[in-house]
Amino acid sequence: MTFALRLVVLAVVFVAITCFQPLAAPTRRLSALQAHHVQAKAAKNKEKNRPRKHRPSDIVRAKLPYKAVTTDIENKPAEYTVVGGAAPASE
Repeated sequence: MTFALRLVVLAVVFVAITCFQPLAAPTRRLSALQAHHVQAKAAKNKEKNRPRKHRPSDIVRAKLPYKAVTTDIENKPAEYTVVGGAAPASE
C-alpha cells in the first residue's frame, strides 16, 4: 500500500472511532448548583421585612375596646335535652 492510501484509511478509521465518543465534559459548570447565601423562607422573610413601629403612638398603642362576649343569655334553650331514658345495659 502506498503512503497516501494508508493515510486515508487511518483518517477514515479515526473519524469512525471519534464520531461515537461523547464530547468531553467542560471543566467548569455553566450553572451553580447551590447558592452561597440561603434565602430566608416564609415566616423568617416576613418577620425580617415587616413594617417597624417608629412613631410613639404605634409603640405605646392603647388596646381596642372590645365588647365583652356574654354567654349567659336569658331564656336560652337547654343545650342537651333528655328525650327518653335508655334501658341500663345488662351484663
